[in-house]
Amino acid sequence: MDGMIEPPSRREMLKLLAAAGSMFALPGLALAAPKADAGFFSAKEMRFLQRFSDTIIPVTDTPGALAAGVPNGFDDLMVQWANEQTRLSMRRTLQLMSATLDEILGGASFEAASGERRLTALQQLDGLAFGDQPATVGAYRQFKSLLVRLYYASEIGATVELRHDPAPGEWRACIPFAEVGRTWVL
Repeated sequence: MDGMIEPPSRREMLKLLAAAGSMFALPGLALAAPKADAGFFSAKEMRFLQRFSDTIIPVTDTPGALAAGVPNGFDDLMVQWANEQTRLSMRRTLQLMSATLDEILGGASFEAASGERRLTALQQLDGLAFGDQPATVGAYRQFKSLLVRLYYASEIGATVELRHDPAPGEWRACIPFAEVGRTWVL
């Protein structure tokens, strides 16, 4: 099974998710602008992670992954929380994702590609990872899930992307989505 990376165990993923969720309680773990010097990932890996995150959660009518500091949050998790096995798995997955996306782009760099080309390549990668052969891109599903969870654990994700109303008023169990326009955070 050359090129195959074993995804993290269920226990490791639960630890990752717990760590991502606990970021609400860690104000010292600031999710700011992308770091120039990465703590765990190399500068090249951080550039890829920034482009990857920005492609998954771009700026729309709400701030995207970069504004929420998702790449830094991921890097900080690897430095401050992850064990060596998890770090190795996440680094290998990032490297495999980068190589696979470059291959999908015909040898062009994912980081240098236009936003539209990156999105098309990412859709093809999703097809591999969520299709019949999920192991072909290692722990991609867990990697992507963690990035999305980091976004929603950030202040931007929890209060701008999701609607937050500390006193929402009456309970209405079934309303048209168009009436509220966004998903609510609890």
